[in-house]
Parts: sequence; structure tokens; C-alpha cells
Amino acid sequence: MSKKPIKTSKIVSLNGLAELFKGLHGYSSRNSIQAAIERGMPVISRPDENGGEWQLSVAEVVNWIIDTKVKEAVEAVVILDDGDDEDPRTMSEETAKRRKMAWDSQRSKADALLKEIELMKSSGEVIEIGMVGAQFSQVAQTIRMEFLNLDTRVAAIIPYPDSRTEVSKFVRGVVNESLKNLTSLEQEYSDVEE
Repeated sequence: MSKKPIKTSKIVSLNGLAELFKGLHGYSSRNSIQAAIERGMPVISRPDENGGEWQLSVAEVVNWIIDTKVKEAVEAVVILDDGDDEDPRTMSEETAKRRKMAWDSQRSKADALLKEIELMKSSGEVIEIGMVGAQFSQVAQTIRMEFLNLDTRVAAIIPYPDSRTEVSKFVRGVVNESLKNLTSLEQEYSDVEE
């Protein structure tokens, strides 16, 4: 039933599988795995009278568990002739299967979209907005520092010493107004980032 089987060549023993699935309800002990084998869990080889170990393919076991869980979920749906297709307890098996197929399709699309975004990030086509925000803040801080020193730098090149204070005050006023605009823009951008 699973659409995308997991492929791996990892072969493990019964104990190895139990250790690997530690915490997975129904598959985390040697006894529970042997019970699952009795229910049809695939096995590569079993110990015989001469000894040997159990050999199980992790990929085959995982795919079997997924298929089993899907089958159990579908069978758990109570099928009534007059079932309500909105209530999962009474919807028809066909409706449940159709919804699962739709969910699988949406999941596949989401997975493809995530892969596409990761590819675009790795190629530099897109970057995370948090990175842009951090870079913008660094640039804004540099601009702010340069602006704050601008009044004394401009006043220093004025050839008339008596006018330097007046020019410095004028430039500082223009700078402060520009910094307010920069701070406003920076705040607006940080609101978008969150």
C-alpha cells in the first residue's frame, strides 16, 4: 500500500531490529518482533537447528509496518450503509481510501516543494528572511554610524570657522531626520520578518 518504499541494504538481527525500533510501540522487543513475524513481517532468514541468526531487511520491515498500519487504519473505520462521510468513525472504506490518497498526494506535493526550496537555497536563488533581516540590520547600523559622524566631518571642511557650529547643527538635524526614516524602515522590515 505504501507509495514510496524505503530502500536500504541494511540487514539486522532480531535484537538489532529491536534496538533500532526502541520506543516504537509493538516493535521494540525481541518478543514483539517475533509476534510481528508471525503476523507476516518479512524475514530474510531464520535460525535453523544448526543455529544462525535472524536476518531482517530494515527497508522491508519498515515498508511492511507502514502497509500494516495503513491497513489497520482503514479496517478500523466502521462501515455503515448510511455512513456520514465527514465522521471518520462512520465513513465508507472507499471514502477513507480516497482521503488517504488525497493526503498522500498533498504530502508528496509538500515534500517536492520543500526539496525545491532547499535546492533554491543551496544554489543561492533564495535566502531565509532571517538572514536578510540580520544583514539589513548590520547595514543599517553601519549607515547609522556613518551618519552620526557626518556633521563633524562636514563642519571640519567649512572654510569659515565661525560657521562650523551652525553647519554642524544643520547637518545633525538632517541626519537625525534621515535616521528616523531608516529606523522606521528597519522596524517595518523586522515586523515582516516575524
